[in-house]
Amino acid sequence: MDTLKAQKKSARHAFNKALALREAESKVICKKIQESSGRDRYDAWNEKRSYGDDTRGLLLASGFVRGIPYKVIEAKVGERREAYAFQIVDAAKRYADIALDGNAVVDWLEGVKPEKLFAEPEPVVAAPVMVAPAPVAAPVPEPPKSATGFVAGIKRLFGAA
Repeated sequence: MDTLKAQKKSARHAFNKALALREAESKVICKKIQESSGRDRYDAWNEKRSYGDDTRGLLLASGFVRGIPYKVIEAKVGERREAYAFQIVDAAKRYADIALDGNAVVDWLEGVKPEKLFAEPEPVVAAPVMVAPAPVAAPVPEPPKSATGFVAGIKRLFGAA
């Protein structure tokens, strides 16, 4: 149980940090919208919309980890603005580096209290180790007993033996 508490606390801290950063970035985009006109203003608004969708996923992930029911968070959202589990799982991974259980997020969106919040870590499977076979040396022929040594080898070489 302590592990779950620690995971939740760590996730909440990471979400709060990411949300504070996103708030500051959002203010920069809003200022850009106010100062621009024409095509630049249109592009800035599109950037803000995209930014808002990402932030929504982050906020929903935060609510999920805190245990707040989805219907309470978005009580006035219609079908047109339905949240998708992959957005929430993706936002948690990108901004807080945590892995949420996708099935639990789907249950949460449907109003069912999830049994587990975090995905099980992937088991680490070691890759098979390829071992190169030991080199086998060719057998070295032994010189004849009568002619051994350096001088005998030279004599054999020049045919004097």
